[in-house]
Amino acid sequence: MKTWADKIKFKYWGHTDIVFHSREIGRKENDFAILKDKKIFDDFLKDLEQFLLHSRFKMFFVILYKELKVDYKKIQETLTSISFVTKNNFDDIEEQIADLFAYAAKCKYLRQQGKRVKNGSYEKMMLDLLKNKIFKKPLGARYWKMKYFKEVDSFVVLPQ
Repeated sequence: MKTWADKIKFKYWGHTDIVFHSREIGRKENDFAILKDKKIFDDFLKDLEQFLLHSRFKMFFVILYKELKVDYKKIQETLTSISFVTKNNFDDIEEQIADLFAYAAKCKYLRQQGKRVKNGSYEKMMLDLLKNKIFKKPLGARYWKMKYFKEVDSFVVLPQ
């Protein structure tokens, strides 16, 4: 995956020390200001879409609804493991992909709440990819596997 991502980065920036950050892509700012050119933007989205669509991974999401002022101790009791990645370093490609899909998950959540979400081609592409890449329970699994899969939810909002 890193090699494929680096090819995209080199194609558009001439080097590979670019970090895919959804916010910057969506706003076309900083390194992604080149995306203000419609042709470059459209070509970049096609390349990014192919990369994300054909890379082998599935996603699970936990949305922490911070506006409820939940005490951090409650979150620690609920989530047993979480790691935070800063945007000040060159994150691994897997973390960059997680950042891209975190934006898609946020858009999905806001739409479920009836809130307006930017409706550009980037957002549409990421929401479509989210539908494809989010973990789905297998349809043909045997009973003993399905009893475990019924407990799996790939898109959770905390607190509920």
